[in-house]
Amino acid sequence: MENIAVVLDQYRSITNTSNRTNTLSRPRKRNRADLLRDLGLYDPLQTFGNFELVAGAGDTYQAIRNIADGGTEATMFLCYGGTGSGKTHLLKAVALRLYGRGIFVRYLTWAMVINTLKNGLNDGAIPPYRDILRNYCYARALLIDDVGMGSTGTAFEYLQLEEIIDVRYSRRLLTLMATNKHLDELPDRVVSRLRDPDVSIVVLNSAKDYRIRQGNEN
Repeated sequence: MENIAVVLDQYRSITNTSNRTNTLSRPRKRNRADLLRDLGLYDPLQTFGNFELVAGAGDTYQAIRNIADGGTEATMFLCYGGTGSGKTHLLKAVALRLYGRGIFVRYLTWAMVINTLKNGLNDGAIPPYRDILRNYCYARALLIDDVGMGSTGTAFEYLQLEEIIDVRYSRRLLTLMATNKHLDELPDRVVSRLRDPDVSIVVLNSAKDYRIRQGNEN
């Protein structure tokens, strides 16, 4: 199980050398509360160590753990499956593990990404839309949960997803995503890139909803 105190303490020695204007990759302050907020996390922390490995989640756990540990050359990952199957837990665990390796990545949901982009379209918005989109496209690592959820599913929204994935795929930038949708509900261009076995790992998490499991155990 991860020593969270050690992982968080490592924050003090991490600097971003890739792009100092990239707000997705740059930690701002040096205390635990600010770090967790920058990572998009909160207590109690969800880690690989406290993940309940149940039937249907094994392939997802092994694949995402391998990427988080740097054990594969794949740079793109998509997990799809039903609600409550542990996808969010594992993505948050990735944020901590990557941070421990000196790779700063913030946990984001698709709704957060879209809302931020739309706010950037407002007159006088700072940062403006193009700068925000550039951050998502070129951040050293990007983690997005609930892709396609929490938004209206308009053409504009899926065009943003296509551009982000297209850039990150071409540059082999670390990108991890999860969704409740089936692959045939996502844009064809996105799915095509995610199906490239030399670059990407796509895995179905077939675990049952943990909330239902807990209810049945009580």
